[in-house]
Amino acid sequence: KGDPLESPPDIWSRKLWMVDFLKDEVRELKNWDSRGEFPFVDTKADKLYYIGADKMSLWVRDLRENPDAGVKLCSFDRSLLEGATEVDRMCTHLTMSPDRTRAFLDYSLRGTAPERRYHDGVLDVRTGKVTDWAVTAFCSNHGSLNSANPDLGLYAYEGCWDRRIVGADGKVTTKWRPECDVFPRVWLCSPSGSRMVVPKIWNRATHENFSDDGKLVYWCCCPDGGICAMDLETGRQRRICPYSNNHAYLSANNRWVVVDRGHNEFRGRPWSVAFWNRETFRGVYVHTKRPAIATPSRQSRLHPDAHPQFVCGDRYLVMTANDDERRMNLCVTPVEQLVRRTTDAATAPKPKSIPL
Repeated sequence: KGDPLESPPDIWSRKLWMVDFLKDEVRELKNWDSRGEFPFVDTKADKLYYIGADKMSLWVRDLRENPDAGVKLCSFDRSLLEGATEVDRMCTHLTMSPDRTRAFLDYSLRGTAPERRYHDGVLDVRTGKVTDWAVTAFCSNHGSLNSANPDLGLYAYEGCWDRRIVGADGKVTTKWRPECDVFPRVWLCSPSGSRMVVPKIWNRATHENFSDDGKLVYWCCCPDGGICAMDLETGRQRRICPYSNNHAYLSANNRWVVVDRGHNEFRGRPWSVAFWNRETFRGVYVHTKRPAIATPSRQSRLHPDAHPQFVCGDRYLVMTANDDERRMNLCVTPVEQLVRRTTDAATAPKPKSIPL
């Protein structure tokens, strides 16, 4: 449940479970020893890649042959720790090149100075060498590697550049620092350096990602600007989904979008999840509004955002969803029924007329 505990356990104590749709079973992966970085799943080879408990090694598990045993692929070159006293994290969520010889790392180090150092770059799995593509004074995270171009990465300028001001009436307003004429969230990087993606349609961006084919970078224009995407070849930007959102995920075929939207600003708040069909310009709610599992004065210790995404070749949507007993569940929704609901003239909502 989402209730805070009087004596909480180790915050990094994690368990990992696997859903096997072929066997119709859910099972725990034993001996899980990663420390919080989100693993990478190769669904074609049925391999699970992850950062080791020491935060300085990369491991793999064969989900078919022996899912409970990890095999070390490499240890990271310790020269990356020069001048550092502590590793905060080695990546937000692990991504890898198509040949699995590179991994993108957005790692954070603490040094003898009070400031942290934020690095974005690639790990050579064969040698353990880490090459930085960007080093920032600001908090960079949510990094990923382009699935088609292993020399292109993506990272986020996290919201610590906001200034939140609480008024006498209790209302919170967010002001940008003077140097931020545009919302500086989305950044691309490569061996030659990095550059900011300027959001042209809606001057706000969060929770960015590459499309599966590597041709687009897209982001949420929260709270009310929909989902925008930029063609990496032409630089053209366009809106691809009208729904208000906090997180979004584009299907592998680029035809559908799923988004979530939180209501109110606290951990454990209510959530909605919606599906958008780009071919028919119609959408449908998967969850109109899931109940809160906490209150503003007693917030959840979990990270209970829905984070919907397409899996298994776009066959299913998976997401977390709160229930009336204040628990979090993993929900699986067949995509076919959502496509049918947004295609069949008898059941589909009326098409939306929006500038896409």
